[in-house]
Amino acid sequence: MATNRSNISIYLLIVSIIITAYFFLVVIPYGNKYDFFSEGLDPKADKIPYYFLMTTPILIGYVVFVARSIKKVAYLCCLNYPLIIFNIYFFSFICLSAETGGAVLWLMIFTILIPLILIPISFIAGLIKDIKYLRRNDFYNQ
Repeated sequence: MATNRSNISIYLLIVSIIITAYFFLVVIPYGNKYDFFSEGLDPKADKIPYYFLMTTPILIGYVVFVARSIKKVAYLCCLNYPLIIFNIYFFSFICLSAETGGAVLWLMIFTILIPLILIPISFIAGLIKDIKYLRRNDFYNQ
């Protein structure tokens, strides 16, 4: 059972890293090119459906995957938890900019305290859970 739970932990970390790379390397350059993050310009109307399809289904799939596997995470919690919080917080605003453009990013400024508080707390909680996992599985005594 512990091996399967460790595999879920690694899979979730890998998926989170892939999602982060996808948004930073594909979605954000595309959004910059077509004014999705510009406050003064409206996004190009013909690019909105493509941008929506590039962002929203990916984020929804990621959230569903996280919701189904978060309780099975047994190891690497100190990396998984903060990365999940960052991805969901940051990329939900990126998805919302499909219709409103860069104006929605101002909401990010007003709600920045949420991840600034949750990320360190989740890192510490994950670190405690990882230490308990290592002690329980006797990794220190080998």
